[in-house]
Amino acid sequence: MKGMCDPGLKPILEVPRSNAQPIMTGPNHVQPQAPLSPRTTRRNMLETESPESLRCCLLWERQQKSSTANAALKRRHTSMMWPT
Repeated sequence: MKGMCDPGLKPILEVPRSNAQPIMTGPNHVQPQAPLSPRTTRRNMLETESPESLRCCLLWERQQKSSTANAALKRRHTSMMWPT
């Protein structure tokens, strides 16, 4: 019984479609803002969604990591200068 159509079904008619219409903008239309960089997006999100105390803790932690890493680099550089 393959290929047999149900006599109760009606054929599908195509919906008439119109052509695309241009979007008219006035003389005072403002251009959309350019996408922000990931760093700016992250900075804005932290500023608006995090409490100040958390931001201070993150900044302190970042400074501690940076100073520790710099100290290690200085030690390594100094040890290369003075052979044992």
